Amino acid sequence: MFEDHVFSREHIMKAILFTYVFDPCPQSASQRVSSFFQAMVQTGVEVTAVTASRCSRRRTKDSFGETASVYNLNCPRVLISSCNLMPNPLMVFLFLFMGVLLAAGRKVDMLLASVPYGEVAIVGFFLSKIFGIQLVIDMRDLYPSLPELSLANIGLPKGISRFLTRFFLIIYKGSHKIVCVDSDIKERLERLGIAPRKIYVVQNGADISVYKPHDIRERERIRLRYGLPLDRTIFVYAGSLTRYYRVMEAIAGFKTLSGANNLQLLIISYSDSTAHRNFTKNLGLEENVRFMGPLCISDTAQILSSCDVGIVAYGSEDYWKGTYGSKIFSYMSCGLPVLASGPTNSVIESLIREHDIGFFIGNPSKKSFAGGFSFFLTNRRELESMRKRSVEIVRKFYDRKAIGLKLVTLLRKN
Repeated sequence: MFEDHVFSREHIMKAILFTYVFDPCPQSASQRVSSFFQAMVQTGVEVTAVTASRCSRRRTKDSFGETASVYNLNCPRVLISSCNLMPNPLMVFLFLFMGVLLAAGRKVDMLLASVPYGEVAIVGFFLSKIFGIQLVIDMRDLYPSLPELSLANIGLPKGISRFLTRFFLIIYKGSHKIVCVDSDIKERLERLGIAPRKIYVVQNGADISVYKPHDIRERERIRLRYGLPLDRTIFVYAGSLTRYYRVMEAIAGFKTLSGANNLQLLIISYSDSTAHRNFTKNLGLEENVRFMGPLCISDTAQILSSCDVGIVAYGSEDYWKGTYGSKIFSYMSCGLPVLASGPTNSVIESLIREHDIGFFIGNPSKKSFAGGFSFFLTNRRELESMRKRSVEIVRKFYDRKAIGLKLVTLLRKN
């Protein structure tokens, strides 16, 4: 149906983007899809974003230009979080209602749905069939992801799991293109029978105009501005506190070094941090571990640039072997060496070891994280060279703006 549709240079492409979170949300999902949106605007695409939330009650002043608009459904967080397990019919209705209004009122060439939230994929699929519009799915995580649910100790009845897997396989096979964040997802889709010719890899990265390093004086000014100590080595974790991220192991590992008064562990997250705060309190680490958040992207970037080492806390399961995530690139772009856990022979281990930009501890545990913290404390002289290499690598290979332009090029291909 769509194969003969070619976009000429003279044709002004019109697109609708469906996403759960959008700028100024600090989550990695928001930053990825927002960078795609900006790249589309930059290249002359008339694009409309429909989002469940922008994570801010304050009215956001946009400067995207006349060819771009954002419709915020303002859904409460509890409604959005309920969609992690399985599609929410109410969310499907809300997205579909707005999508029908937009698609019926204008000539739309492209629908872009940001998965792993399945509702937007469902809506995009039905709109593509109703109005004859190309559907492109941006897949940050394979959905439905039964391995990911098992990591979070969440189970679905086998009948529901089989139905969801088959249903979304129909959607993926019926899409025009699928854009994956890494080659591991691409390979898994191919094993499910998706045609390789329609699957592309557009990796994660960092916005180097926002996440950028600062000199020593500016780093001190930023620490003073946010009430951070000037005389401590600060390890920072910025990201979700979902169960399958092994942040508690990092906190426990920090306990073994907490006697040193020149250390601090900083945790920046939009997630509910109650469990992690209680864990920290039970370990007697209130003076050494500080929780900050939620913070906007610009504040997070400022704080990261003033810290010393960034933490990635993946488990040792094979699920993480092909996963970079995006926080590692934000750290690197700010000039932070990386302390990371995860399975051996993973892409994140290769990145760290190949470019010598940090320390990979392997299986996350109290002992292994303690060893990682100790490495940086005993190799302080190497930090500056690691900082420089980290920044150079992101600017060369993982600049989000360049990655966004790559996506637009793929969208314009027949």
